[in-house]
Amino acid sequence: MRYVVVEKQTNKIVNAIEWDGISPWEPPSGTYAVPNNTLDIGFIYVAD
Repeated sequence: MRYVVVEKQTNKIVNAIEWDGISPWEPPSGTYAVPNNTLDIGFIYVAD
């Protein structure tokens, strides 16, 4: 599944990755990951 990596302070998407959601992985410090197939790097993430 595709995830976008979002910077916590700005909500700016800084990366997009493929991750199965099961394998051990953590987003870099100061970010979080959200499953999303439409947003891209540089966009601002707004939760529904």
